[in-house]
Amino acid sequence: MIPALDRTRALLDTPPPATIPGQLDLEPHMTDPATIPALAVACPSCGSTPGQLCTSHGGSRTRRNDVHQTRTAAHHAQTRSTQ
Repeated sequence: MIPALDRTRALLDTPPPATIPGQLDLEPHMTDPATIPALAVACPSCGSTPGQLCTSHGGSRTRRNDVHQTRTAAHHAQTRSTQ
C-alpha cells in the first residue's frame, strides 16, 4: 500500500488525546452562580433559564464564559430591589 495512506490510516486509528492544548473546559464550577452571579436570573435576551449559560444570538451555541449585558442588568436590578 502507499506509505501516505498507511500513515493516514494509522492517524485515524489512533484515539484522540485526553486533553487538547488550548481547549476550553467547562467545569461545573464555571456555571456556578457564585462564579457568574447573573446566572441567578433568566436572560431577557436569549431566554436562558436561571442556572444555564446564555446562548448565541442565533441560539445555536452556548456562550462559554459570560452572559448577555441585559442579563447582568436584570441581576443588578433584582439585587437592588431585594436590598
